[in-house]
Amino acid sequence: MLQRHKILRSKRGIETITAVLMLLLMFVFITVLIAVFFNINLNSQAMNTIDLQRSQERIILQNQTASGLIESVIIYNEGPIEVKIMALYQDQDDVITFLGDPNTDYTTFQPVQTHIAPASSITISFQDGYEPLEGAEIIAATQRGTKSMDSSQSTKPTEPQTYPPTDLVIGPLILRFKEFQYQKTTGPIDPLAWKAGWAVPANIPCAWRIVITNIDERDITLSRYSGLSPVPNDFASQTTWFLEPTDSDLTRTLPAGEDSEIILMWSAPKNPSPLPNTVATIPPGGGKTSTCAIFLTFFGVYHEIDEFGEKTGELTPYAQTIPFEAVVVTK
Repeated sequence: MLQRHKILRSKRGIETITAVLMLLLMFVFITVLIAVFFNINLNSQAMNTIDLQRSQERIILQNQTASGLIESVIIYNEGPIEVKIMALYQDQDDVITFLGDPNTDYTTFQPVQTHIAPASSITISFQDGYEPLEGAEIIAATQRGTKSMDSSQSTKPTEPQTYPPTDLVIGPLILRFKEFQYQKTTGPIDPLAWKAGWAVPANIPCAWRIVITNIDERDITLSRYSGLSPVPNDFASQTTWFLEPTDSDLTRTLPAGEDSEIILMWSAPKNPSPLPNTVATIPPGGGKTSTCAIFLTFFGVYHEIDEFGEKTGELTPYAQTIPFEAVVVTK
């Protein structure tokens, strides 16, 4: 009888140890799952951030030549974020040749600071000049993998400049970041009062001015529902500045192949006269400095053309969003 009780107690002890081990295994398994999920989420966020930043990069490269040699290249940053140049290449008929890294290759290049702030430029000079192959062009690449998008440095005969949408942006309009401005106003626009729009004070009524290039072959007419929307990264608030139309039907026409000034200022799509219109106000900012992601949203129509470039009278719908993160709202 005593032996039987000992056996039962031993079984209970083994069952307890087994249960504890199972719980530990489950805890370890759940912990590993959480860690893996957390790591995947962090990696996904990092990749999304890199993709967003890469989409915002826009660099332009221009040669400085003398006696048939390229002595230096000037690289302009027309995007809203800082870039770092990591390499220069030669492209001859799609055959890419690595020329060097200006950060470390001081045999090929003169020492230079390769970070470029928005709306700034740097000059990268060759130590002894560079003689390009016939028909070749120089390409710069950033740390995020963006290539320079201008081919004016080509040694080929100069051709009229074109703006193929697939090479520059997804859509027919390019934002010229050098001309992104604001001014404090309750309605009237002072042409001399524009200031750089990258940092603005909170809680003021204002208007925005941007310069857009229509790279499509067709004219585009924007509707009054087109707008600019800053979205703060650290507090919940969103205001949209709607288009100031220039045409009598409350639209704004953008001729093909031309730069056009656009002003966005109204808190709602502009009403026809004599109905009132109110200028939109920058949010209070939550008592602190805040960075805003900006979304330009355009709505309108294309003016279709025939094979000879003549307007057919047909209108087709047009819509485009240009996102960039640039505006800092100060407290």
